[in-house]
Amino acid sequence: MALFITISLFSLLINSLEIIQLFVPKLQLPPLTLSELGGTLFALLASAYVAAGVLRMQSDRLRAYRLFKTSILIQIFLVDIFIFLDMEFAGLIKLAIDITVLLTLRYMIDQETVRH
Repeated sequence: MALFITISLFSLLINSLEIIQLFVPKLQLPPLTLSELGGTLFALLASAYVAAGVLRMQSDRLRAYRLFKTSILIQIFLVDIFIFLDMEFAGLIKLAIDITVLLTLRYMIDQETVRH
């Protein structure tokens, strides 16, 4: 779980830099393609859900897990599409990791629900 949070927060940082590049033209980063822009925007949305989940973790663990689940669903259904456009077959590795995280989160949500 900590690895998922770390990767998501790192992704948030990278995606934020790509968004900043759109509004600060003096940065000398290569231009984004439409698929990179779409993937970046949806990854930023998913990362926002992770950040909200991290903030909720102390007060309401079940709600935090549900926010993480929403984040991973955004990753699977929106971000991974753009990854497949760019990387084709290599995107299957990320999809497999995302599905594994989703199954783990479902188990954790079930356990937390039983606990309450």
